[in-house]
Amino acid sequence: MKVTLSWLREFVDFGIGLNELCRGLTFLGLEVEDTYSELEAPYSKELASLARAEGFELDDTIIDIEVTPNRPDCLSVIGIAREISLLVNKPLQKPKYELAEAGRGVETASTLKVLQTEACPRYIGRVISGIRVCESPAWLKRRLLAVGLRPINAVVDLSNYIMLETGQPTHCFDLDKLSDHSVVVRFAKNGERIVTLDDIERKLTSGTLVIADSRKPIAIAGVMGGLHSAITETTNNVFLECANFDPPLIRRTSRELPLSTDSSYRFERGVDLLEMRSICDRTASQISSICGGSILAGDLESYPEPYRPQSLRLRPKRVNQVLGASIDSHAMEKILLSLGFVIGRDTDEAELGAMWVEAPSFRPDVTREEDLIEEIARAYGFDRIKPDLPKTPLLTGRLSSEVKMQRKIKEVLKGLGLCEVWTLSLIGDELLNRFQIPEESPLKSGMRLINPLSGDQDTLRTFLLPGIMSCLSHNARHKELDNWLFGLGNVFANKGEEQPEEQMHLCIVGCGDPIPSNWARHPGKIGFQHVRGFVESIFDALRLPALRIEPHDYPFMAREGGFDVYAGTEQVGFTGQIHPDVAASFDVPTNCYFAELNISKFASMTLLVKRFRPYSVVPAVILDLAVMLNKGTLNSEVEAIIREIGGDLLGKVALFDRYEGKQIPSNKVSLAYSITYRAKDRTLTGSEAFERHQRIIDGLSERLEAELRQ
Repeated sequence: MKVTLSWLREFVDFGIGLNELCRGLTFLGLEVEDTYSELEAPYSKELASLARAEGFELDDTIIDIEVTPNRPDCLSVIGIAREISLLVNKPLQKPKYELAEAGRGVETASTLKVLQTEACPRYIGRVISGIRVCESPAWLKRRLLAVGLRPINAVVDLSNYIMLETGQPTHCFDLDKLSDHSVVVRFAKNGERIVTLDDIERKLTSGTLVIADSRKPIAIAGVMGGLHSAITETTNNVFLECANFDPPLIRRTSRELPLSTDSSYRFERGVDLLEMRSICDRTASQISSICGGSILAGDLESYPEPYRPQSLRLRPKRVNQVLGASIDSHAMEKILLSLGFVIGRDTDEAELGAMWVEAPSFRPDVTREEDLIEEIARAYGFDRIKPDLPKTPLLTGRLSSEVKMQRKIKEVLKGLGLCEVWTLSLIGDELLNRFQIPEESPLKSGMRLINPLSGDQDTLRTFLLPGIMSCLSHNARHKELDNWLFGLGNVFANKGEEQPEEQMHLCIVGCGDPIPSNWARHPGKIGFQHVRGFVESIFDALRLPALRIEPHDYPFMAREGGFDVYAGTEQVGFTGQIHPDVAASFDVPTNCYFAELNISKFASMTLLVKRFRPYSVVPAVILDLAVMLNKGTLNSEVEAIIREIGGDLLGKVALFDRYEGKQIPSNKVSLAYSITYRAKDRTLTGSEAFERHQRIIDGLSERLEAELRQ
C-alpha cells in the first residue's frame, strides 16, 4: 500500500518526523518497506511535467507499507491514518462532503436486481445524469501518479481515488450503454463471454459472479469492468456501483481467469459493509462537483441481511497474564476506543472488571479474545513489555516405551551392517501388482485417497515391503548388489471405517553378503538364515518370547520359502525368500530375502530393562543329539519338545547341523543339536544328565517318530 504524507495529514495531524513515523508504524504491525520522494515515483516524468505546467514543487514523500492479509482496513489511506492517530494520540478526521440531490428519483432511470445475495451481501447503485467527462484536476492527477496509478478521466480517476482513500472499490458504468438501463447481479452462464477493460475477451464459467444488464455481462464482479459499458468522452449518464462481494468467491474468480486488480485485491480480503452508503454518496458528490450533472434522488440498494456486530468478552486480568505485563484496564479501554471498538461493561460479578467489546465493521479479523489482546499489545508497544523468565517448573522429558523400542531396533540392525531407509506411506496399483497379491487379500485392500496427487501414490500402504523393494531396486540398478536395508513406518489397515487402523511395522529386505569381503574374508553364501538371524537379534535385544516360524504360502514368496513369524504364540509378521518373478520385476538378484514384523504388538511383550542374573558357578554337561525326522518337520517343534522335557536342567539348545543325502532315506532329514544341561544349585552328575537326555530321545520318538541317528 503506497500513500503520501500530505494525503495522510488530511486525516490526522501528526508532527513527528518521517523516521519516527516509519518506526511507529512498523511496531504497530504495518511494516514500512520503503520511502521515496515524488521524483523517484514510478511516474516521475509525468509528475515532473505536471509540476512544471501547474507551477508546484515535488516536495511530497511516498511511504510503501507492507499490509498483512488479515488487515484489509489498512489497504486505505484512512485505515493507515487511523493507526497513526493511535500512535500520536490525535483524533482521526473523517472526510466531509455535501450531497446535493435532484428532484427526480433514481428509480426512474435504472433498475437493480440481485439474484445471488450470498455472493453479494450488499449492493448500492446511484445515478448521476447530465455529466461532462473531462480531464482530472491537477491535485487528483498528482495523487494518483505518486502512488502508481495513471490518470484516465475524471470519473474513473475519482473512483480510483476513493478506493485508495477508503479501501472500498467502486465502479462507474455508462448508463446509456446498458440494455433496458438495468443492472443484474448473477452468476455467468457457462461459456458466456465478456471483453474486459484491458481489451481481452474472456470466457466465463457458471461459478463466476457478474454484473449484467438485461442481456449480457457488463463486468466481472469485484475484478474488472467490461469494455462495452466503460466511461468515455461521450458519456452523459453514469451508474455508480458500490458493492460488497464474498471474498472467497472473488479470490477464486481472480485465480481462474487469471486476473488480479486493485479492486479484486481488496475484495478478496473483505471491505467495510457499513461504510458503503457514505462512500457511495461521497463518490457521487465528487463526480458531480468536477464533471457537473445531477445526482438523482435516492439510491438502488440490496441489503437483505443487515450487519450485526460481534460481541467479545475481554478480561483485563487475562490480558496481563497472556502478555506478562501490567497494563491498566483504563489504558486498555482507551486503546480499543481509539481503534474504533465499542465497549460495554460485564454485569457478571464473578467476572468483575471484564468488559464486552464490539469489533468495528472494518475489522473482520477480530473474532476472539486473543485478537483483542493482540490489539492491546501492539498499541501498548511490544518493546515496553519486559522479558521475564517463565515461572512454570521445568520437567525432564522422557522417551515413551515405543520410541525406546524403535531406537533399540535401529541400533541392533545398524550394528549388523544394515542401512535404514524412509519410504512414502502412499503406493499405487502398478507397484502393488508386482507382488501378485489376490484382490481379496487384506494386503491389497488399502484405503484410497479421494484426491491423490498422482496415480502411483493414491493408496495408503498396507505393508512396507513394496516401498523398500523399490529402494533395493534403485540400488541394484546402480550396481549395489550386496545390499541390506530396513525401514520403520506406519501401515494402514482398511477396516471398512472412516479412519484406517494404523500400526507400526519393521521391514528388512536384502540380497548379497551384508558383510564386506576383503583379503581375509571371502564372500559368504547367503540364505534364509541371514534374515532369520537379524530377526533373532531383534528378539534377543527386546527380550521377546521365543521366536518361532511356521511355513505359510504367500504369492510373493518363493515356493516353500515363506513363513509366518511368531513371538511365543502371537503371530507378529512374515518372512522368507522373495519369489524369483517378483525379484526379476524389480531387477534384483533372485537370492533376495525379507522379514516384515508388526512391532506394535511388541509393546506388551518386550522387557527392555535388563535384570542381572549371576553366572552359574557349577559346571555343565554338554551332550549332542542327532535325530532323523520326516521331511517337513519344523525345527521349532523339535526345540519345543526338548525344552519341555529338559525342564529346569536344560540350558542352551543349539541346532548345529542339518543333513539330507545318501546316508539317510530320501524322505528323511537329519537335525543335530548341542544340548547343555546344568543344575542351578549343585554339580550335575553324568547319570542325571544322561537320564534326562534319554527322556528327550524317547519323547521325540513318540511324538515326531524321530529315530536316533548312529
